[in-house]
Amino acid sequence: MESSDFDVVYARLSLHYFTNVEIKIIFTAIANKLNRNGILVFLCKSTKDPLYDQGELIEKDMYSLNGHVRHFFSEKYAKECLKDKFEIKTLESSDEFFSGDKSSFIKVICTKKRVQLLSNHSKNIHVLNYFVKKYTWLPNPII
Repeated sequence: MESSDFDVVYARLSLHYFTNVEIKIIFTAIANKLNRNGILVFLCKSTKDPLYDQGELIEKDMYSLNGHVRHFFSEKYAKECLKDKFEIKTLESSDEFFSGDKSSFIKVICTKKRVQLLSNHSKNIHVLNYFVKKYTWLPNPII
């Protein structure tokens, strides 16, 4: 398998079973497996869900209730987890009925960030243009 194998990763109500540390590892692994313009779509329970703050606290925003573990996502947490590897296209919170009960969700669609080869890209292009204009007398300009 290549390092980038997938165009899309879809995770529906599966990421909320993992701790904060595991979530960050998972998002890094997903970014590494997505193709250049790859898309990540996921749905998780929201911190606005009626089950939030119910049961035994495992870590911040993560609870175990009747043997069922849930890591609830806020919009802020989703943005924080994704900021280094993904560009968020859509992030929304919604209230819906799920299995007959009212639930709240975070829905996210994002794309893999492109790797920027040059730091301070626009400044470098400006400097490059200056040198190209200044040294146009070169017989075979590189650019």
